[in-house]
Amino acid sequence: PAQLGLGYAIDLGKLQGIREIDLETPTPGFRIEVYATDETELPPDILDTRWSHITNVSDVGTKDDGKQKIVLGAGTTKYRNLLLWFTEPPTDGARIRLTEVKPLG
Repeated sequence: PAQLGLGYAIDLGKLQGIREIDLETPTPGFRIEVYATDETELPPDILDTRWSHITNVSDVGTKDDGKQKIVLGAGTTKYRNLLLWFTEPPTDGARIRLTEVKPLG
């Protein structure tokens, strides 16, 4: 499949534990890798060791009317920035729309 190399960074404003990210999209069928860092400044490259790989999610938005819950863990590790790294495009083209992204502690 085609590869993407596009990210969506979320600055949490301070160090905090995040259990899940709830997102909503009208664009079904793409893949996300979720990364996090406790750094205030974003590491310059996805391969930078300051990014922690948390989880992968395939077929985002294909059920529940585009609502997707991404579970990150117990929320005990504190992060400053989250990164949604889009690695595979949606089934119907290269454009991804997010209508809501909500990190929950």
